[in-house]
Amino acid sequence: MNIAKLRWIFNPNVLRRNFNFRRPTRLVKVRGVSGEILDVNINDLIGYNLYVNGEMNPEILAACSSFRESDKDIFMDVGANVGTTCIGVSLATKSRLICIEASKKMDLC
Repeated sequence: MNIAKLRWIFNPNVLRRNFNFRRPTRLVKVRGVSGEILDVNINDLIGYNLYVNGEMNPEILAACSSFRESDKDIFMDVGANVGTTCIGVSLATKSRLICIEASKKMDLC
């Protein structure tokens, strides 16, 4: 069995959808590619992907970096979850950041 298949099998969304299986919150510290350290829930899809892959959205980081024009840039992330994408962008581009997350489930982060 290859690594991609194993990652898919243990994906929290696959477990919930196909096996009605839920695990309690398990926070682990993960270092992002820009040096940020985040506490992420590995039993949540976003936290799991960050833990397994080391980065959530490399294409977003590249796109935001290409838009940067000055040190006064402000990035806004609406639907930020725990910040796995926007914090890395802010650190990598040295830009200011506004994050908005409406989900009450994210209050533990």
